[in-house]
Amino acid sequence: MKLTKEEAKKRIEELRKEIERHDYLYYTLGQPEISDYDYDQLVKELEALEKAFPEFQSPFSPTQRVGGAPLDSFPPFPHEIPMLSISNTYSLEDLKEFDRRVRRLLKGESFRYHVEPKLDGVAVTLFYRQGIFEKGGSRGDGKVGDDITENLKAIRAIPLRLHTSSPPRRIEIRGEVVMSRGEFCRLNELREAEGLPPFANPRNAAAGTLKLLDPRVVAERKLRFFAYGVGIVEGVQIFSYTELFQLLKEWRVPTPPHAATFDSIEEVYEYCKTWEEKRYRLEFDIDGMVVKVDSLEQERRLGHTAKSPRSMIAYKFTPSRVKTRLKGVLLQVGRTGVITPVAILEPVWLSGTKVQKASLHNFSEIQKKDIRIGDLVEVEKAAEIIPYVIRSFPQERTGEEKKIFPPKNCPSCGKAVKQEGVYYRCKNPHCPEKVKAALLYFGSRQALDIQGLGPKVVDQLVDKGLVKKVSDLYRLRKEDLLPLERMGEKLAEKLLRAIEKSKTRPLSRFLCGLGIPLVGAVTAEVLANHFRSLDALSKASQEELMEIEGIGPEVARAIWEYFQNPEHREMLEELKKLGLWEQKESVSIPQGFFAKKSFVFTFYLLEFFT
Repeated sequence: MKLTKEEAKKRIEELRKEIERHDYLYYTLGQPEISDYDYDQLVKELEALEKAFPEFQSPFSPTQRVGGAPLDSFPPFPHEIPMLSISNTYSLEDLKEFDRRVRRLLKGESFRYHVEPKLDGVAVTLFYRQGIFEKGGSRGDGKVGDDITENLKAIRAIPLRLHTSSPPRRIEIRGEVVMSRGEFCRLNELREAEGLPPFANPRNAAAGTLKLLDPRVVAERKLRFFAYGVGIVEGVQIFSYTELFQLLKEWRVPTPPHAATFDSIEEVYEYCKTWEEKRYRLEFDIDGMVVKVDSLEQERRLGHTAKSPRSMIAYKFTPSRVKTRLKGVLLQVGRTGVITPVAILEPVWLSGTKVQKASLHNFSEIQKKDIRIGDLVEVEKAAEIIPYVIRSFPQERTGEEKKIFPPKNCPSCGKAVKQEGVYYRCKNPHCPEKVKAALLYFGSRQALDIQGLGPKVVDQLVDKGLVKKVSDLYRLRKEDLLPLERMGEKLAEKLLRAIEKSKTRPLSRFLCGLGIPLVGAVTAEVLANHFRSLDALSKASQEELMEIEGIGPEVARAIWEYFQNPEHREMLEELKKLGLWEQKESVSIPQGFFAKKSFVFTFYLLEFFT
């Protein structure tokens, strides 16, 4: 049923409020009420209505979070009030000295301390005029940052309008952009699958994301925002951080969790020590606690030095690091053939878990840090999840230590490896470890989602010679699977059904699963939406590929080279003959447009190659 203008306007307003409420529940309260799919359907319905009724479009609609074309560069963002850094301390004595200075400067006035977790992220500032998000920038050097307004709009934790009927005339809200540990691990898994170097930690990942010139990619990475203070304030009176945090919550602006106020510096210290022990329970990295004089008027009178405010200090946690012995190096071969060195350690406890292996990143890092087998090394956990070797202690050497050299041959197939930048890659397409990694990626959730195709099954399929390339999966029979360990008849039938079902996945998922270098889930979807068929994509030139938004020269070359490879073309032809097909991306139709209507759709299977 076609909607009238009034009906459309009403539904658009309803959808905007509902989506904003779900953003608040998910990003601020951490209490989602609906699934990601249901949320996406609300957004799609709103997008369709705004397209059909452009007169009702609004700059603060949830659909306006991600703009169209990528930016060429970031304009400068001068700070009217400098964004200063905070002085650090690691001890009770330093905190007491800070307390004595504050008491001396306030000349005996009573005051309280506001304490909050120090989130390990990227400092940004947001400007709202009459409650509407106007612009935002990064801290930069404290005086001038980058104008990253479009990227900040892509972060759903940042409200595009303040939830109040009487907004301040103008307000600058300052805070931290962070990435959760879960999202950090998900992103690094995707980067490694695409042949890209992983981020070192969530802060590094958040900073790298905000520097991207394409807001669409920023939106994919699920960054979060927490406000900790204000700069310019016009049209509203705020007397303390306690009051500010309460006001921000009312406006649906996220604030750091577990903020509290105290009368004495001893109470502050005890609270800081409590969270030093409990910090791993949080979803985000924190590297300390921020201690502030609660009164904003007293903060103003205390003033600041050239670098930092006199009214606040950061109590920094001791990093979670341990020393242990490097016993050896394991060489792992990934899906793209990249050979990654992994440290084998004398077992040691770190952040509550027993660590026996740690990342060495790459052979360039090993050389730069002068790490040798037998060294005493220091190990830290990136995001308190992934252990990695920080440094060695050459002064502790006995002379028995052995240097670590890049491999000349692949540890899996024995073929010669090729150096590409800081990476060493096995180019043999039939390398067993590469085949195993490719199969796992092909069957992963972001690709063809073949349930039951786990590491133990893949190892046996490759080791027994049942699968030498991806297309062999579709030739498997039940009698091939039954001899495998822990593979009963029901599990074998279930796996075969999952393999068969994978033939119906959309083109974007298939492209992702192919393992084209530098093509992950996001790029695969861009390519599928643009070309609509593998045949068209396979014939595209590098110039045609670079005309697509988000596809640069390096990615274009990688895609073109993939389809020029005769072995790849042969494999795709095999997959076509085995029953896989391309399927055009499905189009969701909002219920509000065509409720109670019947439609007939005809689908045509498309050939890979004509």
